[in-house]
Amino acid sequence: VVWSFLLTRHFGPDFAVLVTDAQEMRPGNTPNERAMDFHNNAMGRRLFAEGAGPETLAEQVRKHPDIIRHPDEVDAFGEKRLLR
Repeated sequence: VVWSFLLTRHFGPDFAVLVTDAQEMRPGNTPNERAMDFHNNAMGRRLFAEGAGPETLAEQVRKHPDIIRHPDEVDAFGEKRLLR
């Protein structure tokens, strides 16, 4: 979330997608890890677009109901809610 937020803030959303997608496509992640990472990267871009400030980011990561904090939460979160 934070990395994607900061990339978006400094370089724009297109660049943030390019960089974070490249990172997530590397081998080694389980499907749920990958889904969580793609979703949370999108959440970082969304938080920036919604005007969240860097000073609130840590709190958002801890408490925002749309942020997935562990790969085991992906299935319960629901595929229709996953962002990309």
